[in-house]
Amino acid sequence: MQLVAASAPAVVAGAAALGVWLSGWRGVDHPAHHFRVALYREYGPTLWNTQWFGGHHTLGYGVLFPALAGPISIAIVGIASTVAAVGLFGAILRRLAVARPTAGTVAFAFLMVVNFFEGRLPFALGLALALAALLVALHRRWVPAAVLALLAGLAAPLAAAFLALACGAWALADAAPRWWRVGVMPQSWIAAAGLAPATFLALVFPEGGRFPFIWSYFVLTLLGAVAAMSVRGSAGAGQAATPAGDRMEGAALAIGGALVAVAAVLFFFVPNPIGANLSRLAVLGGPILLAVAAGRHRRLSLVALVLIGWQCQPLLDLPAAIGNPSDEIAYHQPLIDAVLARSDGPVRIEVPFTERHWETAHIAPEVALARGWQRQLDYRFNDDTLLINGLDDERYRAWLEANGVTFVAVPDVGLEQRSRTQARLAAESPGLEEVWANRNWVLYEVTDAVGLIEPIDGVDARLVVLEPDRFEVEFTAPGTVLVRVRHSQHMAVSSGNGCTAARGEWTAVQATTAGRVVVGADWFGGSEVCTIAAR
Repeated sequence: MQLVAASAPAVVAGAAALGVWLSGWRGVDHPAHHFRVALYREYGPTLWNTQWFGGHHTLGYGVLFPALAGPISIAIVGIASTVAAVGLFGAILRRLAVARPTAGTVAFAFLMVVNFFEGRLPFALGLALALAALLVALHRRWVPAAVLALLAGLAAPLAAAFLALACGAWALADAAPRWWRVGVMPQSWIAAAGLAPATFLALVFPEGGRFPFIWSYFVLTLLGAVAAMSVRGSAGAGQAATPAGDRMEGAALAIGGALVAVAAVLFFFVPNPIGANLSRLAVLGGPILLAVAAGRHRRLSLVALVLIGWQCQPLLDLPAAIGNPSDEIAYHQPLIDAVLARSDGPVRIEVPFTERHWETAHIAPEVALARGWQRQLDYRFNDDTLLINGLDDERYRAWLEANGVTFVAVPDVGLEQRSRTQARLAAESPGLEEVWANRNWVLYEVTDAVGLIEPIDGVDARLVVLEPDRFEVEFTAPGTVLVRVRHSQHMAVSSGNGCTAARGEWTAVQATTAGRVVVGADWFGGSEVCTIAAR
C-alpha cells in the first residue's frame, strides 16, 4: 500500500499528460521542439540550421530530446520524462524525511503536467535525469550520479544548472566551516559533470543572445529565494530526518536560497541567455517549500502556494490552444505552395510572430524563415532593429533587405504585440506588393529584393539548394559571392572547388573553377584560406 501511495502522483501525472496530448492541447513552446525533432528525423544529428534566423548552431539547446523523440515519439519521451521526474522527486522527498512529502510531490506532479502542456519537453527530460543524479548521490553513489548529471546537461542545460546549484549548496553545507574543501567534494564533481556539456557546446558551437528578465519575475524569484533562506533545522517536523535530509533541508536549502538570490540579481542586471528562465526553479522550489513547511510555518506554506500558482501561468494559454487553426499544417500549406510557386530557387520569408508560433514548425521545413522560435537568438540578431519601439517603414525595409527576405506573409490569427507593427507596415509599405491571398494569409513580395545571394566580383552564380544542414551555389565562372547564411567557423566546402569565409555576419563563397560548390557544417570546419572572400 505504501508503494502504491508513493507512486500514485507519478501515475496520475502520466495519465494527465497523456490526456493533454490526446486532446491536442499544445502550449507555445511545442512548435520549437516539434521542428527540432522533425529536423532530426530528416537529417539526423546536425550542427547547423539554415531555416531559422539565417543560420544558427543547433547543439546548444540540448541534444538528447531530439535524438530520443525522433526515433520514438515526442509524446512517449515527453510523458515518460514527466512520470520519471515526478517519481524521482517524490523519492527524494521521502529520502530526506521532509514534513509533508505527499503534498510536495502532488504539487510537483501538477506543475510537471503544466510543463508538459506548455511544451518544455527537453526541460522535463533534463529534470528527470538531474533528479535521478541527485537521488543516486543521496545514496552516496557518486560515479553513477556524475554520469546522470552529464546526461542531464546534454538533455537540458538549464536543468543541469539547477542540479549544479543544488549540489553546490549541499557541498557548502557539508563543508562548513572548512570552505576550502568544497572544490574536492563529490557533490562539486557532480555539479561540474552537469555543467560540462553546456560549457563545451557554448565554447565550440556558440549561440549567445539574451533572455529578458522582467521585474515581476525577478521579485517572485527573490521571494522564493528568501523563503528558502528562512528554512533552518525544520527537517521532518516531528519525524526523524536522515543526516542527508537534515543537511539538504536545513543549511543546504538556506544556502541554495542565497545562491538563487545572487544569481537572480546577476541575471537581472547583466544580459545573458538564461534571464527569466531562472524563475523555472519555482517548479521545484514551490513544492519543496510546501513539503518542508510544518504547521508552524504557515508563511512558508503561503509563499510555496504563491510560487506554485505563479508557475501555473501557462494555463492562461489554454483557451487559445483549443481549436486554433494555425496549430495545423493544413493552415500553412497553401502559403507554402504559393511561395514555392513564385520562387525560382531558395528564398527566405518573414512571418510576423503569431501568438502560437506554429509557423516556425510548419513553414520552416519547406521555406527558410527570417526568424525562428528561440527568443535568445531573436534578441541577439534583431534587438536593435526589428524589436525596437517605433519601428518605421524605412527601418523595416532595411531589415528585410539585410536579411535577404523576399516575401512577408501576414496571417489572420493573433500576433505578438510587436508583430502587429510589422503587419501594419507590410500592408502600408510602398516597398511591399501584395501578390497572393486566401482567407487566412496575405503574401507580400519585397520589390527589387536582393535575395539570398549577391555577387562580390561580378560573377554570375545562383543559389540552387538551401537545406537546414547545407547550401549549394552554381558558378558559371570562378568568382566570389555573398550568401546570406550566417557564417560559422564550422562551415566547410564538402564538394566542389572553393572555400568560405566570413563577410560581416554572412558567408562569402569563393569558387576557383566553374561548377557547383556545396557548403555544409563540419565539426572541424574548413582548412582552406579564402583570401578573396575574407577581404
